[in-house]
Amino acid sequence: MEYLTECYLYCRRTARHQMDALLSLLVSPTNMRGSLHKRLQGNIMAFRRTPSDNFIECIFEEFMNVVDYQKSRHLRNIQARDITEVTPFVRKCIGVCWEMVTQEPPMYLLFKLRHNQIIEKDRFDTYSSDGNKVDFLVWPALMRDENGPILEKGVVQAIRS
Repeated sequence: MEYLTECYLYCRRTARHQMDALLSLLVSPTNMRGSLHKRLQGNIMAFRRTPSDNFIECIFEEFMNVVDYQKSRHLRNIQARDITEVTPFVRKCIGVCWEMVTQEPPMYLLFKLRHNQIIEKDRFDTYSSDGNKVDFLVWPALMRDENGPILEKGVVQAIRS
């Protein structure tokens, strides 16, 4: 799940930067984003939602080059020998995450949980033990957008009551 977290955050950041760069190229510096013709804006969004295999490979390669295992709070315990084994998974995560974050509005993975917080039963199922407080996150919840409805519940390990 650590790689999924990093892939998701990377794709989210990259998609935002890409859209900002595209829009700044298409409108003059004095115009606002809203002045771009809605049809053209829709075409750009549709194009971004259907990436080619080459495009996903470029994002994957860039991710692998920029990820800092020592600074990443999610990946700092990954050993060099493990990286090769998880490469296919990471490549798939990049592809799926890119398609999620380029939706309008962007889909959202809910990772932010604290140990000992009350489990939100409408957002998370429990894994192997029952309880009403979070021990740790097993898999994130998928939301239509950051404040939207749940598309797929996440999974948490509960603290045994």
